[in-house]
Amino acid sequence: AILSAHTHPPYNEPNYPVPVHITFIDWIPGLYSLGILVVNLVNKDRMCREDGFGDLCMVWCTHLILFIDFALMAGSLVGSMALLVLKYVIPRHPEYQYYGYANIVENMSLMLSVVMLWITHSKSG
Repeated sequence: AILSAHTHPPYNEPNYPVPVHITFIDWIPGLYSLGILVVNLVNKDRMCREDGFGDLCMVWCTHLILFIDFALMAGSLVGSMALLVLKYVIPRHPEYQYYGYANIVENMSLMLSVVMLWITHSKSG
C-alpha cells in the first residue's frame, strides 16, 4: 500500500493517470494466509490419542481445523497468482507487476514459515 501511494504515470506520458492502485482486493490473499496463527495455537500433543489426551472427537476436530487452515493458505496462494494474472498480466501493466509478484512471495513465505514451524515443533516434542 505504501508503494501504491508513490506510483507515478509512465515516463513517456506524464499526464496519463496511474492505471493500477493497491485496493482491498490485493490484501485478501494475505489476510487468508494468516493461518500461521491457527497452526501456532494448536497443541501438537492433542493430535494423537497417546498419553491419555482427549477422545477421538477432539483429535478429529483438531485435524479438521488444521486441514481447513492449510486449505485456506493454499487458496490464498492460488488467489494471489490469479490476482497477478487478472490485474497485472492480462491488462499489460508490466511496470506494475511487482505488486502481484510481491503478493505471491508474501504468501509463499508465510506458507514456508508455517511448514517450518510445524516441522520444528513436531521434532522438538
